[in-house]
Amino acid sequence: MLYWIESFYDLRLLWGPFRLLGSHLMLLAAGTLAAGFVIWWLLPKYWDRFLPTDKGKMLAPDGGLKSVGKPTGAGMLLSVLVLPIVLLCVPLQPAEYGLLICLYLCMAFGYLDDKSALPWGETKKGLLDLAVALVAATVIYGMQGGGLWLPFVKGEIVLSAWLYIPGAAVLLWTTINATNCSDGVDGLAGTLTLFSLFALVALLYGVVGHFPIAKWFLTKVLSDILFRRKI
Repeated sequence: MLYWIESFYDLRLLWGPFRLLGSHLMLLAAGTLAAGFVIWWLLPKYWDRFLPTDKGKMLAPDGGLKSVGKPTGAGMLLSVLVLPIVLLCVPLQPAEYGLLICLYLCMAFGYLDDKSALPWGETKKGLLDLAVALVAATVIYGMQGGGLWLPFVKGEIVLSAWLYIPGAAVLLWTTINATNCSDGVDGLAGTLTLFSLFALVALLYGVVGHFPIAKWFLTKVLSDILFRRKI
């Protein structure tokens, strides 16, 4: 939301630090720091009040007795606490709000499952996640079409909606359940994902966000294309 200030004001006329509102990198860094502070400050105050407790795990050797009574479903509370920061700091396009809603639906399903007196079961939870994955795949197709770039394949491969949406939905659905099937490594998976995202942000900023480097890459690609055509 802060990013859209650039649409209404000329950033060159804004006072000093306000010019940083047009930088994706600065907004994401500020949002990350603010989200970390909010979680550190508010999560311990609310988890006993709002979070359900672990009822044990049937497949564990001791029935999961060691985890009985511990707060669970913290993902939903975390997402609620950071939602205002996401809306303020993340430069989302209108269609991307649909993906944000899908993300929160998945977290809500997990929270309600943990809170329920009787577990929902694999079938109910799996079908709900599949429905969300189909909606998310449809939103993604509407945003960017069915184009794919594959390693060692020149040019873009364009798929029809009938192929792209089911394929993307299956990929999203399996990704949603990948960590659930290996319960207990959520923190490890999240940390590794965070490091990967930071590396990707740095790479994309160097290739796309930094004008001199992006201009050099574009000139290099165009010159290679023209050279090949002459050959």
